[in-house]
Amino acid sequence: MEQTNESLILSVLDFVFPPLCIGCGEYTDESDMICKSCLATINKLNDIYCLKCHTVLEGRQRCDFCVDDALLLYSYGEYHSALKEMIIQFKFKGITKPAQLFSQMIAENFYQQITDLNADYLIPIPLATSREKKRGFNQAEIIAEHLSNHLQIPVNNDILYRVKNNKPQARLSMDKRAKNVRAVFDIDEDLTEKYNLILVDDVVTTGSTILEAVSVLQSGGYKIPGVITLAHAFNL
Repeated sequence: MEQTNESLILSVLDFVFPPLCIGCGEYTDESDMICKSCLATINKLNDIYCLKCHTVLEGRQRCDFCVDDALLLYSYGEYHSALKEMIIQFKFKGITKPAQLFSQMIAENFYQQITDLNADYLIPIPLATSREKKRGFNQAEIIAEHLSNHLQIPVNNDILYRVKNNKPQARLSMDKRAKNVRAVFDIDEDLTEKYNLILVDDVVTTGSTILEAVSVLQSGGYKIPGVITLAHAFNL
């Protein structure tokens, strides 16, 4: 009887508040709130990308141009269409389904390549204090926690931190983004052991924020072989 009542309640809730796809807003019976049509529109990325020289590595784990200076990027898909809308819903409306689903898919798609980097920690890109307070969360931390569960790599929030609140990158032209993130990060100088780190963020567009964080960490003696994001916009 209890199960019947529970099913009845869920049916009523679905009628009053029908589950809508966070990509297109249409009704969906998918448990992750993402309809099959929206998933089909995502340009899934199966290749690794080098953030230093913007080269698609086409199945390789090594950049022949940057060699040891390469910064390997692992993303689920292109920041476009349904995936872009899902990430916007995640960041600004707190709908975390994209973080759960696509973190799992990234881990499944690139598991061996990422674990081959032998990272000690996943490092979420710190969010500006005012923005994190307003949202109530840092989206990069949520993604990192999901990835950690699949990759068995712990998350560390104590190495990299933000020292000033810059303007949101999305509001700036491409040529102003690098200047906007200059000197926004710092590291904990009290940590003497230098780790192998993978940075995590929701999306990379120009790469300015990621590259600034990498520069600060490398100046402190850390190695950054890779970056993981839900999406990137380099092919658009």
